[in-house]
Amino acid sequence: ALVKNGLAFESRIATAILMLGHYIRLLVVPYPLISEYSFKSIPFVHFSNPLVWLTLVFYVGAGVYALVRFVKNRKDAVAFGIFFFLVTIALFSNTFLLVKATMAERFLFFPSVGFCLVVALLLVHLLAKGTEGSMGALKKPVLTGVLAVIGLLYSVAVVARNTDWVDNYTIYKTDLKKVPDNAHLNYLLGYELFSMAKQETNGQAQQVMMHESLATMRKATELLPEYYFAKADLGAAYFWVGMMDSAIYFDKEALKLMPDASITRNNLAGVYMKMKNFQEAIAVCRESMRLSPANVYAYADMGFCYQNINQFDSAIYYLHKGICVDTNFYGNYDVLSYVYKAMGRYDSMEKYQTISK
Repeated sequence: ALVKNGLAFESRIATAILMLGHYIRLLVVPYPLISEYSFKSIPFVHFSNPLVWLTLVFYVGAGVYALVRFVKNRKDAVAFGIFFFLVTIALFSNTFLLVKATMAERFLFFPSVGFCLVVALLLVHLLAKGTEGSMGALKKPVLTGVLAVIGLLYSVAVVARNTDWVDNYTIYKTDLKKVPDNAHLNYLLGYELFSMAKQETNGQAQQVMMHESLATMRKATELLPEYYFAKADLGAAYFWVGMMDSAIYFDKEALKLMPDASITRNNLAGVYMKMKNFQEAIAVCRESMRLSPANVYAYADMGFCYQNINQFDSAIYYLHKGICVDTNFYGNYDVLSYVYKAMGRYDSMEKYQTISK
C-alpha cells in the first residue's frame, strides 16, 4: 500500500476511523469520486479530531442498535443489514488488519448491500405511515417528486463519472484536480504521459507531454520522498530525454530505497554506458550480479562494457556466465557475436549471430 512510513499507531487508528466516516459520506453523497485515495488524499489525524469521535459514535451506535433489534427478533431484516454492512466494511477498514490500499470506493461494493437494505427498509417504514401501505405513499405528489429528484441527481452523477473513465490519462488528469497533493495520482499521470510521449510522432506535442510528465513525477517524489517507483521511473524518463545527470540522480535515489531492484540498477548501468563511462557501468553491473545473480541483463551489459574497453577475455567470461544463468536469453549471444567480431574471430561471430537470431 502507498502509505506514509513511520506513522504512529494512534494516528493510524484515528485516520482509519476517519476513513470509515468518509465511506458513510460517499454512500450518502457520492461526490467527489476519486480513483486513488493514497497519500495524501486523506490527511492524517489524531483522536483529538472531533470527526474521528463522531464516526466512532456512529459505528458503535449502529452496532448496538442492531444488536438490540437482533435480541428482540433474530429475523430482523434491519439488524441483518447493519451487521452485514459492519462486518464487510471491517474487512477494508485498516483497523484490524492492513490492506493494500488506504481507502478505495470499490471497497464499498459489498458493504453497500447492507446499507441499501437498511435504507430501503427505513423508507418503506416512513412512507407507509398514514398511508395505505408503502405503495400508497407514492401516490402523494410531493413524495414522488422528492424521490424523482433524488433519483435524477444520482443518475446524472453516475453518467458524468462514466465519462471520466475514457482512458487512464483522462481519469488521472480529472482526479488529480480534486486531490492535487495525491502522490500516487501524480506518479500515475506522469508515467501515463511518459508512455504517451514515447508513442507521439509530433515533436512539439511530445515535448509538452514530457515536460508535464517530468513535472508530475517530480511532484510525486516531493510529496512522498520514499516513493521508489516514482523515482525509478523518473530516472528512466530523464534518460529518455537525454538528461543523464538527472537520470543518474533519480536512479541512485531509487536504489537507496530498494537496493536489490534489478531493473533500476540495469537502467543506471545503461545511463553510464550511454555516456561511455564504462568503468562506472562495470561497477554497477558487478553490484547487480552480487545482489541478483540471476539478472541476465547485468552479464550482457558487463560484456558490452568490457568489449568497449577492449578487454575481450573479460567480456567473454561474463557473457558465458550469463548464458549459464539463462540459455534462452539471447542478449548475451548477441553481444558475444560483437566481441568475436572485434577480435577478428568471424567463425565464432557467425556462430553466435545465428543463435541470437
